[in-house]
This record gives sequence, C-alpha cells and structure tokens, in this order.
Amino acid sequence: MRTKRKVGPFVAMVALSLATSGGCALFGGGGPETVAVKELRRIAILPAAYVDLTGGSSCDLCPADLEMGVTSGDAADLLTAFFYEALDSYPRYKIIDYDRVRAVAAAGHRGAAQSLLAGENVDAVVVMALLDLRRREGGDENPTTPAGATIYAALVDASTFDVLWQGTFDKNEKASGRLVSRYYAIVRGDRQIWKTADEFMAVGAGDLVKSMVKRID
Repeated sequence: MRTKRKVGPFVAMVALSLATSGGCALFGGGGPETVAVKELRRIAILPAAYVDLTGGSSCDLCPADLEMGVTSGDAADLLTAFFYEALDSYPRYKIIDYDRVRAVAAAGHRGAAQSLLAGENVDAVVVMALLDLRRREGGDENPTTPAGATIYAALVDASTFDVLWQGTFDKNEKASGRLVSRYYAIVRGDRQIWKTADEFMAVGAGDLVKSMVKRID
C-alpha cells in the first residue's frame, strides 16, 4: 500500500486554492565570487515564473536567456509552495507571509522586491522559474516514462539586486539501486513507488533550498 506524502501548511494552502479556483543533476554554486553574502534573516519567496498557452508569468530578476517550456500556473503555484515548505524547515530565517508577497506580486519580481524591502525590511528574495515539467507516463509502480522537472532558482539581494546564489535542478526520477530495491521488497514488502511530476518538484525545491542555505550560512 502506498503511504501518502504528508504536506506542510504552505502546500496545503496552495492545494486548497487550486481546488476552489477551478536526467541530469543539481547545478548550483553561488553568485559571482565578488559578491559577499551578508547576514540574511528576512527572506521573501516570490511566485515562480512559468509559460502556458495564454502567456504565463515572467521573471525580471532571472537571466534573460532562460528558456521555459509550456507548463501551467497551477504547477508554478505548487512549486512556489514547495519552496515555502523547504525553507520553513530552517527556522533561523524569517519567511515573509505568502499573502503579503501575493499582494505586491503584480508589480513584477523587481517591483515586488522593492515593495517588500520598504514594507517588510527583507534582506533578499528567492526567485524561480519552472523551465520544464515532464509528466510520468504509466502506473506508479512500473511507468514507461518517469517524471522529471527542470527548475531555476536564485537568491537576490533586495536592495542591490545582486545574485547571491543561483542553481538549477534538472532531473528525471531513476530506478532504485539493487540494495534499495531489496529493502522495498524485504523490509517494506512492496516495490518502489514512482513519483508524479508534481511530487518530483518537491524533490527539486528541497535540493535547491539546501544548496542555497549552504551558500548563505
């Protein structure tokens, strides 16, 4: 029997909103070596950029040459929620409330950062773009095509717009190795359950936030 993934309040909030409203690796490192990372405590997570069939939402603090495949606003909202959930596991950072960020999001990422600097005294903003979302094809135990995701994210100084860290997650889910497969079969009495594309975005968000925190700590 598959165990359901427990979700945090941010993901649950986005899921409720959606319901009521109708293989590579992690590339990261940091910003330019000349940019010193100051002590950061107040961070705002801006809505993920995406492209859909009606246009989507752009990111004016992301690299101009980013290429985004067609995804959806719902998937971008869920990715944003996964970033909230991942960063919320580091309690030393004060994350600006989701509703406060949404209130200024229409100004674009740069305008939102300026508003949040003035109104919330933020140190930095997280920007992200959903570049690609590859849906799983087939069942959750033996899919013909695994799920995958490509995500860009960066931490940007709210006052100077310097890039303090940036990274890209670009992975497809892989089959477990022989030893892990034996664990599933012997200890748990079942087989590997393959993630959906939405679930795999959570993996990407967690990996990117971990890389970001390592850079700024």
